[in-house]
Order: sequence, then C-alpha cells, then structure tokens
Amino acid sequence: MTASRAVFFLFALSFLLSCASVPDTHQVLFPRGELPEKRLTLLAPVLLNELKGVEDPSEVYDRNLYVGLIRFSGGFIEDVGRGMMARSRELRFSHQNRFSLVIRESFAGMVRNILDARGTPYNLSDADPTPLLAVTERSLIDRYPEEGHDNTNLPRIAYDIVPRTPFPADAALTGRLVVLPVVEFYYGHNGGWFNGQTFGCPAGIRFRVHVLIVDGDSGEMFYRFSDEERYLVPKQYRMNIIEIEQYLLDARRALFDKLLRHFP
Repeated sequence: MTASRAVFFLFALSFLLSCASVPDTHQVLFPRGELPEKRLTLLAPVLLNELKGVEDPSEVYDRNLYVGLIRFSGGFIEDVGRGMMARSRELRFSHQNRFSLVIRESFAGMVRNILDARGTPYNLSDADPTPLLAVTERSLIDRYPEEGHDNTNLPRIAYDIVPRTPFPADAALTGRLVVLPVVEFYYGHNGGWFNGQTFGCPAGIRFRVHVLIVDGDSGEMFYRFSDEERYLVPKQYRMNIIEIEQYLLDARRALFDKLLRHFP
C-alpha cells in the first residue's frame, strides 16, 4: 500500500470512528509550533506507576494509576480512617498483565501506523524511558459535575509529566527526537463505589494516556498530547471481561482518531 493510499485509509477510518467516539477530552501542547529536522526514535510505552515507583496494587488504585480489571463487591462502607469517605467494601484486582500488554501494544501501534502512513522515517529503540521523565502531582479538590457518581477515586490527582532536568545522556538518542508514550491508567470495572464517590456508579471503563516528543540531546519538549476516555454503561452494574474489553476497544478507537488528527 502506498503512503498516500494509507493516509486516505486512516482518515476514512478516523471519520467512521469519530461518529461513535466519547466526548473529546484531549489536550495538545505544541510550544514551538514545529518540530526540528531530526529523525524520530520511538520508545516503548511506559506506565505512570512505573515512573512513580508505585507497585502495591491497592496504592496504585488509590492514586488513580491502576491498569487492569476492578471487581467491587459487598456494597459500600464509610471509611472512618479516611474521614467517613464512601468506598466499596471489597475490591479484587486482576488481569493487570493482560491489560498492560494490550494498552502498551495498541498504543505503540497507533503511533507507528500514523508515522508509516505519513511516510515519516523513524526507528524503534529499547532504551528505558524511566530515567528520561520526571513526574509531579497535585490533588484536585474543586467540585466537578460528575462528583459523587464518577469512576475515579477522590481526591483526583493531576500528574504533570516532563523531561527530566538535567536530561540524561543516552548515545542511542543523540541527534534524535524521542517519542515517549505514557499510560497513566487503563481499567474496566463492574458497578460499585470508587473512593469518595458517595452514590457509586454503574459498570464502565476509563483510561488516560500521553505522548511526549522531546529533543534527545537537550530534553527540550516540543510536543505533548494527552487524552482521557471514559464510559459508564447506564443502569448496568455487572459486566463480563468480554464486554469490558469491547468498550475499551471502542475507546481506543476514539483515542486513535484524536491522535491521528493532532500528531505533528
């Protein structure tokens, strides 16, 4: 398939997918407005909990960094140790490896497909992205419309992902623009109570991802894309793994549509 035909196919696909996409919640930062004339190097996607060094599943979940399947059970309790915050009585985490593999492979594949269709030269690198990025966080305490029945834990946390300063030298990245995909969270769940969500929510899915392009020599950031996809199934409180994966697939298609339109 020629590059021009591939581009046409991707844009046609994106148009069809946009008809069923969830609300547009992406953000694009393009501080310089253009990329330097350097070849791209694509690194494998990294999970934000890996960048933060958080490993315990309960802590990963509490900090909204979880990747996997969540099963709520036992109704809800008001947790005295957390200031009478509502939460599900029982939680079971599973399918972390399976969900991690799916989002890493599909996310990296989206970027490769866009670059291939545009005829943009690039190479793949197995360099570890962890030393290249720094993460700061802050709690979001403002009220918001979905509060009380949302599928995320309170307090919400805003994570800011930036190139590390000073930027570590890596011979494999010298003279390159480095493409860094990051997965903040990626999960599906049955109906229940996320931390602090007083009224609970039905079954659903949610994920948030980022793509950064930085200079492999200086660490200067030239581009950042962020997108969050969320869907709750009205009045449905039980959902099996096949249904959850289908909703996640639909949401990944919506992500691809946005990335296709906004990748430089």
